[in-house]
Amino acid sequence: MVLYSHSRLGAFENCPQKYKLQYIDKIKSFETGVEAFLGQLVHEALRKLYADLRHSKPNSLDDLLAFYKKQWEKNWSDNIVINSKDYTREHYFDTGRKCLERYYERFKPFDQAIQIWIEEQVFLEIGGHKLQGYVDRADRCPDGSYEIHDYKTSGHLPSQADMDEDRQLALYEIALRGKWKDVDKVRLVWHYLIFEKEIVSTRTKEQLEGLKKDIAALIKDIEGAKSFEPTPSALCDWCGYWAHCPVKKHFVMIEEMRPEEATKEDGFELVNEYAKLKEKERKLDAQLLEVKERIIEYARKADVTRIRGSSQVASVSFKESAGLPSKTSDEKGYQELAELVKAAGLWDEYSSLDSRALSEALASGELDAKLEKKLRALSKERESVSVRLAKLKEDDEE
Repeated sequence: MVLYSHSRLGAFENCPQKYKLQYIDKIKSFETGVEAFLGQLVHEALRKLYADLRHSKPNSLDDLLAFYKKQWEKNWSDNIVINSKDYTREHYFDTGRKCLERYYERFKPFDQAIQIWIEEQVFLEIGGHKLQGYVDRADRCPDGSYEIHDYKTSGHLPSQADMDEDRQLALYEIALRGKWKDVDKVRLVWHYLIFEKEIVSTRTKEQLEGLKKDIAALIKDIEGAKSFEPTPSALCDWCGYWAHCPVKKHFVMIEEMRPEEATKEDGFELVNEYAKLKEKERKLDAQLLEVKERIIEYARKADVTRIRGSSQVASVSFKESAGLPSKTSDEKGYQELAELVKAAGLWDEYSSLDSRALSEALASGELDAKLEKKLRALSKERESVSVRLAKLKEDDEE
């Protein structure tokens, strides 16, 4: 049976292709983003802090930072990727150190509650599917309530609304409630260490039941998926599967080539050739539009509707018709039209403000008389001009 987790579910939601590569094809990524590395080592230091306290061994701040530094130097490797050109390994190391210093000073002597879970692996079952997770910390507080804690080293501080929708700690709450019968009140606490800020959220029983249904439906989608399409996004910068992803693997291939080899690679050459042709096409389109406008101007001045060339004839058609203003032709009139449609309660029906559809409704007499009068006031005679090219007939040549 497949063992699901919050991260596994999130992988499918963010990019089904990555889900396939990681969990179905079981391709291992040998790269780790420096942000993940930083987060891992800060978590390890805080795990040590609380685990040692459980055994009556307090750590001084110097002890904790020495452990952090040792683990950083021991585990750093060339496979750790720094995507930002603005920051170095030392910048990230210092960020982690400051996170630990600030946390230590704020919460020492760390006796606010009793830790019942420290980096605990938990299991739960939803809709016949098994899930697992790793809880950073869970506390039993003096008032008998419980708290589930999660440490974040992210440089982005989410809103309260974002965290009230968070799935991960809510899953851990379900696991906690399934473990002990005395669990009543539970607070979910995220420590955003860079910002020295805690975000606290709670869930109702109804919300937890709704979450179970949502997860069961998501797993059904995963297990019923026939294709796993890539979903390019900003998250791609932190993905270790570029060499296997159809969206990114050509980039990797070109990057690994010498410049003189890359310029001769078939795909590279084809894209460059296509780009040149598209540029010519854009220039040609602009030239065609310019000549078309000159033909229309000529037809007006010469008072003709057919203009002969050596083997082609251009037919120019001028038509006057009543019509409502469009966004491109009459911005001010368009805004006034929009307000009228909204006030009449017809916005849902004509939300695209299709001038043709409104004009047809106006002509059919199906609109309210007062609205019809106002619309007719906005309706103006508008000219439409078309140019059609055809082969010159023998009769025209005589």
